[in-house]
Amino acid sequence: MKILFTTHAKPQFLPPTIIDAQEVVAGPYYNHVKRGPLQFKYFNTPRGLFDFQECFGKLPAEQQPELVMVHIDATLACLPRNIPDHCRKVLMVGGATHILEKPLQNIIAYAREEKFETIFVWNRQNAHWFKELGFPNVFWMPALTFAIPQATIPENKANQICFFGQLGKYHPRRTRILEALQQAGIQIVGGQLPRKDSLQLVTKSTLSLNATLNGEFNLRVFETSAHNTLLVSDKISHFTGMELFFPDSEALVTYVTPDEAAEKIQYLLNNPQETTQLAIKGKAIHDRHFSFDARRQAFFDLLEYKGDYPHLKLVDEPRCSLPQVTQETDGIFLKRVQTYELVQELHRNQESVRILHLPGSPLLFVSDLADLARVKQLKAEIKDTYDSQWTPALNELQITNCSQTDPENIDYSTNDLTISSTEDLGSPNLQQALDAQKLPRILVWNMSTENHADYARRFLELGYERPDSSVIGLFARKS
Repeated sequence: MKILFTTHAKPQFLPPTIIDAQEVVAGPYYNHVKRGPLQFKYFNTPRGLFDFQECFGKLPAEQQPELVMVHIDATLACLPRNIPDHCRKVLMVGGATHILEKPLQNIIAYAREEKFETIFVWNRQNAHWFKELGFPNVFWMPALTFAIPQATIPENKANQICFFGQLGKYHPRRTRILEALQQAGIQIVGGQLPRKDSLQLVTKSTLSLNATLNGEFNLRVFETSAHNTLLVSDKISHFTGMELFFPDSEALVTYVTPDEAAEKIQYLLNNPQETTQLAIKGKAIHDRHFSFDARRQAFFDLLEYKGDYPHLKLVDEPRCSLPQVTQETDGIFLKRVQTYELVQELHRNQESVRILHLPGSPLLFVSDLADLARVKQLKAEIKDTYDSQWTPALNELQITNCSQTDPENIDYSTNDLTISSTEDLGSPNLQQALDAQKLPRILVWNMSTENHADYARRFLELGYERPDSSVIGLFARKS
């Protein structure tokens, strides 16, 4: 099969796995490199949007693709448009879907416009969006088809914990955790290193620290487990799927707070034999499920609708069984994605996030936010109704971060975001809180473009502004 793989990623950070020996890899960070006088191995593309035929029409006839794999993330750095219908079109969604402006909105819009027949997501928690939109084949593949570089593992490792990875404006929590551990007396070696140095560091260390950017199943899991090193990672949501392969305290160790991390790291440093045993289990899991051969086989099996891969086929992700979006619910779907992007950005920056759902906030909004590990959701509902109606629904969808709160005694000021309906705005308690400017943010989910102007005028008079003019019904207290 003649394969064209396009990617926004820099090869030094995410080198593509060679799915086929004759594939062509293309992107803005690749130069034209030929295999011989005529055929290409690597192909340079424009950055951003570009017409498929104008660019890849330059490939020789014998390299015109039958399968086009498009790797996309929130950077939108490599977007071929008008991919021919005679090509099998596969969208690979991953790395960064949880930073930058409107990451999911932009990716979803591109997927819908190009009408991809198959979608692979790196971040499992993103899968249900595409399933709800009716894409026929949506699969989960951690790390997609990217190579995990291997380094030689020394016979004797240093009994130490290392850290390697990016720091900076997108990683405020990572910085906080590193500083807290250092203050607790944990000596961490490494830092923001070149990839080659990072891999050499992890191979010679017994422990490696992971602090995810935004609660995602990231590349650090594979880089560490591949080199027989035990990962100590922040605890992320079960919706990410990490625990399906790497159970806590069996193949890695997780923490919630820096204090817990410091305690567990010190224990593991004091018990190197236990550390080694856990690392061996982690490497066995990696070699079985995430080696080059294993992921290549899984990719082609899923592409041809073969094989027994329940986790990758998302049969155990209940949100992937939600009803498909219709023309009537498309606007609500967009509001849900916008709300998720707002909350995940709070989640990236804050240690904890509180979301209050007033009686008019639907279950779907609660379901969407269930995969953000440090988000606590409160549903304002009388206890009998919550127990009889909400609890069964939450259990069916495996939502664990939502609890009941008394609708008559709400402290609105303690919640980062309040989600309400237009009907909720008639509540005397809410009106009093708005008058006193106690709500940091409020989203009126069912506010329409028709009635938005009147409501917006009222909110402005109360001292609230629109932080994002594209999100109808979102208001924030003026700073």
